[in-house]
Amino acid sequence: MTLILARALTKSDFGRYAFVATLLALLNAAIDFGGDLIGAREMSRTPEGAGGVVGVLLAQKALFALGGWVIAFAVLLGAGETATFSALTALAVFVYVLSPFEVVFQVKLESGVPVALHAIERLLFVALLGAFAAAGSLTFERAVLLFVATTGAGYAAVSIAGARRVKPGAPAPRIGAFLFLQTPQGIASLAAAAYYYLDTFYLRFFRGTDDVATYAAAYRIYSFGVLIPGMTMQALFPVLSALAHRADDESRERFAATYREALGKLLLVGLPALATAPALAPGVIGLLFPKGGYEGAVVPLVWLAAAFAVECVGSLSSHSVVALDGQMAWMRTTLLALTFNALGNLVAIPRFGPTGAAAMTFATEAFVAVACVLRVRAMSGATPFSRELRPAIVLAIGAGAGSLAALPFGFPIGLVGAALGAGVGALVLRIGR
Repeated sequence: MTLILARALTKSDFGRYAFVATLLALLNAAIDFGGDLIGAREMSRTPEGAGGVVGVLLAQKALFALGGWVIAFAVLLGAGETATFSALTALAVFVYVLSPFEVVFQVKLESGVPVALHAIERLLFVALLGAFAAAGSLTFERAVLLFVATTGAGYAAVSIAGARRVKPGAPAPRIGAFLFLQTPQGIASLAAAAYYYLDTFYLRFFRGTDDVATYAAAYRIYSFGVLIPGMTMQALFPVLSALAHRADDESRERFAATYREALGKLLLVGLPALATAPALAPGVIGLLFPKGGYEGAVVPLVWLAAAFAVECVGSLSSHSVVALDGQMAWMRTTLLALTFNALGNLVAIPRFGPTGAAAMTFATEAFVAVACVLRVRAMSGATPFSRELRPAIVLAIGAGAGSLAALPFGFPIGLVGAALGAGVGALVLRIGR
């Protein structure tokens, strides 16, 4: 998708597209207001009440989406888009009303169903983009409207499948109590989404759409990477919530063991990505994006690789905090992180552009990860430091050394060097057992 857009659109239009996608993602977080995560926790603890939870979430998201449409329309109009385009694009916020049906699959440990349906949705989007690009008729406006239409079709398919598993209940008796329960998580989700996307808004209004495009080139790769901890936590969060809800010592030990094991597996991806980024980032950007326009994305990508590694820690730890009923602590952490990110970006982005934005993303994710690790330890006694981390560290050292050794021979050889280095690391681990 990004490959097609970056090549078929001008750099300025690619930046406009990235800005619209960021705006819609931020409004999605606002409409959700932490409801899906709290809903998953409550459904995992009381499965017989799942229908009522889905009904509450659908009702409140529909109300929030009305306000989201007004905000999206106003922001797009203020950014210079036409009234008709702004109104049509803003309709995308109503698509996110259907997300509670994804929670149904998450709790039932059937996340493969929505993943498969959304994969088909993405393939359809890419096929349509490719067809219009091949015909020479792909424009910024058409790309955005195709995104809105295919995303809507994907969520509709998931909701139809989800409604066959859980019938939504009446929301009226519970909507106020549930909103009160989720408010700390809702504030935390908004704050987290804000510091996640704020840099794109700063770049758009302080530096212009070309710098948005440069940053988007690196950020799209980062966003693809963070799907790994995101999807992992979709599957793991109900398990952590169920274990945290039980008060016996065995459940506490299983919670801590699950936390350590999950972190070790996530860092098997995160640490090698960080170790190989300095050598491989130029080749990745050169391979994926048109030459002569996106070289400025290389250094931001290295910073974002570091952010991805700490995001693996932060995502697991923040979800663990919420599973332990620590949404108030998570809310305080995200508000502090948002303040830090907003003030830091005010200095970094006007002066350093996309590189400053990426560096602040790393610094913010590192702050969140450390804060959540400490909170998990305080609430459950679980600590991330264990022998589970050893394989990730050894593989990262091997992959990093291999990529640097092969760097003079170009990007493809660098990839081979990274793979060989990781293979040597795996051999060392096997011998050391």
